[in-house]
Amino acid sequence: MLMLRRRFFGQPWWRNYESRSRRQAAIVGMHALAGAGPSELNRFELDHFDAERKTVLLTFVNAPRLVPVTPALDYLLNDWLEVRKGLVGRDGSCTNMFVGEHGEPQNPASINAMLHNVGVSMGTRKPLSAMLLAFFQARIALGSDLEAYRYLIGTSPNWVKDSTATMRSVRELIAETDPIGDDLRILTDESFAAEFARTSKEPFPLSLAGLSGRKARALDPAHSLAVKLAAELEARPEEAGARAAHDARVIAENLVELEHPIRAKQLSISGAAKMLGMTDAEFKAKRNEALTTVGVSPERHHKRLPMTAEELARLAGIEAERWPDDLAAHMPFRIDLLRREFGFVHAMIRARKLTRTRACELFKASYRQLKLLMAAADAQKLDELLANPSGDMWTRSTSRYAPMTAEQRARLARIAAETWPDDASACVAFRIDLLKREFPFVRGLLLGRLLSRRPARALFKASLGQMNALMDAAAEGRLEQLLADPTCRLSLKSYATRSPVTAEQRTRVERIAAERWPEDSSDWPAFRIELVKREFPFIGGLITTGHLHQNHGRQLFKASLIQIERLMAAARGGQLEQMFAAGLKGRMWMTYDPHTRPGEFVWPAHLLAAPVGVRPLPACKSLESHAPTFSRRCEC
Repeated sequence: MLMLRRRFFGQPWWRNYESRSRRQAAIVGMHALAGAGPSELNRFELDHFDAERKTVLLTFVNAPRLVPVTPALDYLLNDWLEVRKGLVGRDGSCTNMFVGEHGEPQNPASINAMLHNVGVSMGTRKPLSAMLLAFFQARIALGSDLEAYRYLIGTSPNWVKDSTATMRSVRELIAETDPIGDDLRILTDESFAAEFARTSKEPFPLSLAGLSGRKARALDPAHSLAVKLAAELEARPEEAGARAAHDARVIAENLVELEHPIRAKQLSISGAAKMLGMTDAEFKAKRNEALTTVGVSPERHHKRLPMTAEELARLAGIEAERWPDDLAAHMPFRIDLLRREFGFVHAMIRARKLTRTRACELFKASYRQLKLLMAAADAQKLDELLANPSGDMWTRSTSRYAPMTAEQRARLARIAAETWPDDASACVAFRIDLLKREFPFVRGLLLGRLLSRRPARALFKASLGQMNALMDAAAEGRLEQLLADPTCRLSLKSYATRSPVTAEQRTRVERIAAERWPEDSSDWPAFRIELVKREFPFIGGLITTGHLHQNHGRQLFKASLIQIERLMAAARGGQLEQMFAAGLKGRMWMTYDPHTRPGEFVWPAHLLAAPVGVRPLPACKSLESHAPTFSRRCEC
């Protein structure tokens, strides 16, 4: 049930939190409370939700069925619809219920990917969508109406078409097995949700979730150590301090008996922690403390066997190979080196004398490449693989293995040391001139995976969107045309730092920030509506000119990001007065952001100081520190 709450999917200060969290909560609700699968959600359109009759129309294959909506699902869908209005645009041509950040329909692949990521963060072994559908089926199976049950399952078209269940019996089954009911505080009240989860008699079925990534190895209950620890667990104190002392004593007294099965892989860390009534982290910390006290290392994994002098010499010879300076020559050189030396390296890895990370460094290969090589060598098909190394994957070398030359580093240092004008209006012309002179060189480093885009952006003080546009234009052979286009100057000008605020502007904003809000938070929506009508035209103007960001508007009005975006859209369209005249009505305007408090507003420091010419970006102090590492590929 915790997955139905928006806070489960992130924190309010995250990017796109409003749209993402409401959409994902509604999708989970459709799975767990209506039994809708990913393909059914893909066909689920806006008019398939009947808010008056409280039903949703789901279609599996060619058998549509009406599923009653529980109060919780009705709340989640209406909550999502408020956000959806701002995503699909004014034409409303998209009829899908669930859309992405830019108004595009969500397909089954994107829905499955979202649920997969949530499942990974939970540590589940099974697909989360299957688990949620199994939860729905298990819930309605508690009812007594078999025909209504088969109709709601909907996995067989004949069950739906030939069903004798009435809509009344289907509604009764849904109401009878609804795990939440009419009390929706679990979706809005943090403390109530925690208490509900703690006292619920029917929690999410952990047997379905398979939350443990691997099965815990445990001792036989009749084992002498298991019997002894069971007696200690019975005597474990409730008070935190006494319990910690008790756990430390039990581990210290039974350390030798615990270590033998653990190191022999007869007992896992999770199994030992369970016998002691502790979490895995608590047991690991106290076990390491006890081992350190007796002078024993707790490490037992990943220890490599020693190499002979001949093996060390041969590895040194591989490391000393001189790779070509031309990146295009890396592929044939790597293939030749693999033919000569990978058999030896493969044997060293299997003998636990060499790590895979070190092997990747020797051949300047990725983990994926090494995985394919290891599988081919195990199947004795290495020669066959190296005879036909097709695909772009084999041509890539990361910057960790292709360092920049001294000349390249010196030229980058000269670009980073360029002195930018103090006048913000002169920065645009300076940036364009610098791009004309130096961007082809920097682009070559990006394409050669010698530099990542973050330090490249810092060199030209450009945004990610500007860098993408420059890379695309260069790839299409129209870089000079782009830089000569006046519209390019306008787009680059938007990235310069705006002038500081005046004393009058600062005084008025600080007066708004000092407004005394009602002590009862239930009165905040009404108070905020009056404050928005009075002050938002002024604050919206500052946001438009770049003196404030939308997050500052959220702080001043204790509003959500979607509320500020809706107001800004109305201001840009000249419809702000009409919006105020019609009244800020609806559920969206009755909510408030509980994470901002009156008096928390802080002016951006760069707007209080003298103009600095350009918007701050990460300093380019160490270009090589931003180069792509072995485990993180370059963005280009």
